[in-house]
Amino acid sequence: MRRALILAWTEVLHVVRDRATLAQVLLIPFIQLLVLANAATFEIRDTPLYVVDQDHTSVSRGLVTRFAASGDFRIAGASASPELANERLLAGDVTMVLTIPREFERNLVRTHSGV
Repeated sequence: MRRALILAWTEVLHVVRDRATLAQVLLIPFIQLLVLANAATFEIRDTPLYVVDQDHTSVSRGLVTRFAASGDFRIAGASASPELANERLLAGDVTMVLTIPREFERNLVRTHSGV
């Protein structure tokens, strides 16, 4: 253990004495941080969305309208059949499927009435 500490200390001394190596040790990680921090974004834009509306109420239509109005999603199809949605998903026509289950509005009202 003592040998490892001595070796590490001598390496630190070499890095501190050599200005070019010191600059590399300090600047390269900083530059990588700047470049790579902006390389990955988790922003969703114009994502093709298939809607499976099994409720067919004004609330479910309003939810779909809000998704479409956000600009993040593009409604690429709609039906009451999950099988059609799966076909479109497997074909690569859509990236996401929004499924609105039966009695969505009723369950939503029931949940909020207890509050």
